[in-house]
Amino acid sequence: FKGTKRLTTVEDPPEGKIPGAIQCPIICDKSDPEEVKLAWVVAISTTRRQDPDMLMIGEIQNLDSAMAAISAASTGHRVITTLHANDALSIPERLIIEGVEPERVMDAEMMIGLLSQRLVKVNCPHCSQDWQTRKPQLTAAQIAHLTRHCDVEKVRFINPEGCEHCHRGVTGRVVIAEVIHPDAKFMQLLRNEGKTAARSYWRKHLNGVTRVEHLVRHINSGRVDPLVAEDICPLNENDWLLLPGTIPSPMNVCAVKPAEMQDWNTAHSGEQISIHAEPAITPTASVSEAEPPADDTPAASASEAEPPADDIASETLAAIAS
Repeated sequence: FKGTKRLTTVEDPPEGKIPGAIQCPIICDKSDPEEVKLAWVVAISTTRRQDPDMLMIGEIQNLDSAMAAISAASTGHRVITTLHANDALSIPERLIIEGVEPERVMDAEMMIGLLSQRLVKVNCPHCSQDWQTRKPQLTAAQIAHLTRHCDVEKVRFINPEGCEHCHRGVTGRVVIAEVIHPDAKFMQLLRNEGKTAARSYWRKHLNGVTRVEHLVRHINSGRVDPLVAEDICPLNENDWLLLPGTIPSPMNVCAVKPAEMQDWNTAHSGEQISIHAEPAITPTASVSEAEPPADDTPAASASEAEPPADDIASETLAAIAS
């Protein structure tokens, strides 16, 4: 934003230098929760007087910081921030749980973008194993599951022994993301009919790309091991998160015995539940503003508990572009 936009941040603490930004740390007695809460509110209110083009709040932690962020957005400032939630559609719900009035949250003019991300391991390109090498080690249910959801001839698997170019077959992590630019219909469905209806509308009518679809792109490029990624995002996740008629067709359809698929789902049901029960590993970001400029593109930011490599930003932008 240097030279074109004024970006001001409120962080505790600033996790890295942002070129051209004015970064404001929270300075107070961290042992006193009430003082910390007040410091956040004062810092957010003070930065608004600097007339920033965009205000980035490190994290919404309670009702006071949430209301301060909404107040800033209501004055015409673009606000980007983060909070912990299961997925992008859970962001408004989290704000409501914190005490924000639903009518303030379920407003497509106020909440212009919702973004969630998870991180999956990246295969080492030097020692990863192809489908024919790993196939003899897979069960019939695994073969059927992967054949249904992936292009198996392009799939590659982590080599646990690794090589000189990696650490146990892994070279880093990559983002799988969901980016939602809600409209009034989306917000109406989310408030009145729930997340399933809103997600299905987003997928079908707003050209949404679900995180599992984003994951499959990485898998079919040979970049991500589908068996390892399954623990982060099940490949059949769309089957229970989308309404019938909005579920995208699998990559390949094969003859699968019902008993085999039942065994697979039974074996992985605990993993699926644990994924949705761990908000700490699925941080999300929300974006809000009162009046977005006509010539500007709504922006979003993302953060995670353990910041990954520098390619996270580019992967998130790739998710937005796709």
